[in-house]
Amino acid sequence: MSDSENAIEGMVRTMSMFDQLHRSINPMAMLELERYYPEGFATFKKSLLQQDVSSIRRNIEQGIEEGLYRPEIDPDFMARYRLELSLIVFHPNLLVAEREDMHRVAQEISELFLYGIMTHKGEKLYQKYKEKYLKQVSKI
Repeated sequence: MSDSENAIEGMVRTMSMFDQLHRSINPMAMLELERYYPEGFATFKKSLLQQDVSSIRRNIEQGIEEGLYRPEIDPDFMARYRLELSLIVFHPNLLVAEREDMHRVAQEISELFLYGIMTHKGEKLYQKYKEKYLKQVSKI
């Protein structure tokens, strides 16, 4: 995210990276890691909290400073919330029934999160970067 023009580009590039990850990972592996190796899963989640949450938090703070994200949001809470949302696709639930659904649901969650924090100025930039970085555009 640090080599992006602005916070929106950074977040869209991250969404693109997660898109590739969701296409390659077996969702059952995450579930089995959590179920059969809880210590390993706890270590994995702790690593996410330390690295990814701080990266997302910095992006949100940058976006607020740039006027691309709403100023009243709490960057720390929203970063943790975003991370938890990204993990939901690895659990079988009403949203994710099949592997193909996982990609679509992850994309919708990412887009809904962004629309929830962006200003009008941010939304305009998002449309530009969405075309550039995201191959399959969701229909919101």
